[in-house]
Amino acid sequence: MIPPRNTNEVVIESITQAMAAMIVVRPFEEITVTELVRRAGVSRNSFYRNFRDKEDVLRRYIEGETEEWIGRSGWVHVVDPEENRLRMEHLLLHMYEYRDFVAGLMRDGKMHLMAAEFARATKQNIGRYYDPWRLAFLIGGVYQLYVHWVETDYALPPKEVAALFDTFEI
Repeated sequence: MIPPRNTNEVVIESITQAMAAMIVVRPFEEITVTELVRRAGVSRNSFYRNFRDKEDVLRRYIEGETEEWIGRSGWVHVVDPEENRLRMEHLLLHMYEYRDFVAGLMRDGKMHLMAAEFARATKQNIGRYYDPWRLAFLIGGVYQLYVHWVETDYALPPKEVAALFDTFEI
């Protein structure tokens, strides 16, 4: 049996889902808190009880999607290169599903939120396996490769992008 969610969780999910849908079709700066809470079906007080501002909503949405992916993938450091490639392919497939949302982030200059979340999740989940310098290199390299993939309109299939990691010394 699934435990019932508290009201606050429902409010947060409603607001983050509304923002994710809205940024796909409208520039971030044009989205008002009033429109956001109306679409989410919550009060303005609920918004400010849970979020500092609209950018905080994006941050929480990205964090939630990242945690969901980590939970599904069981993301841990594995020495086997084949396993790492499969995890990277799985991550790229996941990110491809969110390409419209990512296009909105890029259009609106909000990709720094994605970069910050990628760094946070990587440090939290595999940081203990790498020295800080190597970890910084890994985070930056993977993130920039992803951005390049997006900027080239996903020119290669996820499997081919993931295979590129076999050629990089990490």
